[in-house]
Amino acid sequence: VVGNTTSGAYSYSTQQSLAFAYLPVELCSVGQKVEVELLGRKYPAMVIQEPLVLTEPTRTRLQKKSKSKA
Repeated sequence: VVGNTTSGAYSYSTQQSLAFAYLPVELCSVGQKVEVELLGRKYPAMVIQEPLVLTEPTRTRLQKKSKSKA
């Protein structure tokens, strides 16, 4: 075990399970493959950076960010 999950749930909008976790810095590269243990079983997982679901506040923030770059 190299890290700890803080929360997790099934995302109906992305049709996959999601979990938030604390990992060592050397394992935090986007795309890094890891395993998550849940109730004694290991499952494949991958480190991501972008939000998988664009909620309205996130969408608005990204639009403002892209306008300021232009």
